[in-house]
Amino acid sequence: MSLEIQINNSTYVNTNIRRRISLHGIEFDEEFLTNLVVKHLKEQSQVARPTMQTAYEIYMAENHSSHRRKFQSNANLYFNYFVQLFDDLPLDELRHHHITKYRDHQLARGLSPVSVRKHNNVLNAMINMAFKHLDLR
Repeated sequence: MSLEIQINNSTYVNTNIRRRISLHGIEFDEEFLTNLVVKHLKEQSQVARPTMQTAYEIYMAENHSSHRRKFQSNANLYFNYFVQLFDDLPLDELRHHHITKYRDHQLARGLSPVSVRKHNNVLNAMINMAFKHLDLR
């Protein structure tokens, strides 16, 4: 809200109130920070988020064993099982409960714990390689 108060015939005082926010010892106008955050969020929403499909593609392109047929079929199988269960999740949405649900689902299908551990190891390697390749944290 802004008002002008007349002190005398030629002098006016503007009562425009601006809220200042201190950030690491530097003061900013609240409106400036609001616009900056809105701009950042708009830009973030336009950036494609890497998914499990991205992780799979990186893994198959970068792994030195990817030329072996057995490696390809196993990685493809484990990836497809995961995607059937959770769809193509963005990597930043992956949580511990996803892999535990995947583990429980595979055990319920009758796989041995050793086989399920192999699935988990391959999926973990896929995700780790994608995080390193894409420089994610």
